[in-house]
Amino acid sequence: MRPVTLTAGCLLLLAVSSCTGTPESVPQGPCIPIEEEQLTQEMITLPEGVVVRQRTSGGLLPVEREWLFYSDGRIRHPNGDITRLEQDDAATVLSAEEFRSLERLAKDYPAPPGSADFVTMDLTFRGPAGVCAITAADSSEQVPDQLFDYWDRLQQAARRSLQKR
Repeated sequence: MRPVTLTAGCLLLLAVSSCTGTPESVPQGPCIPIEEEQLTQEMITLPEGVVVRQRTSGGLLPVEREWLFYSDGRIRHPNGDITRLEQDDAATVLSAEEFRSLERLAKDYPAPPGSADFVTMDLTFRGPAGVCAITAADSSEQVPDQLFDYWDRLQQAARRSLQKR
């Protein structure tokens, strides 16, 4: 019985040592290049009737959550609930004036190099100039306070609509 175990061990050692998966066959560098289509402002769309899409993703426990704010005041929450904005909230967070000021901020605000566990905030809205998008990492120091303020006002309005049910 012993000679068989020894022979099987020798065969396994020979098989492992003759594998051709050497480092030369692995692409060099920190990542494998992937060609990716660049997303432009013209390619961004919103579902019919939606004026604002607010989405968060990532974080320590990666979770994606999305709120849809409709032109008629409805909100679709991440859990699927549909509620209505209070009239005062609708007049402020869905105003053309608010969207005009946000259009100036429409760009990406990436996380600093080496960041980990950050939350990505995506805000897509239908403004006077068309559909615009802002993507920001919560760890970015470049994100304007105006964007965080608007984000918070949307969240507060969504919470108030849930309390009114």
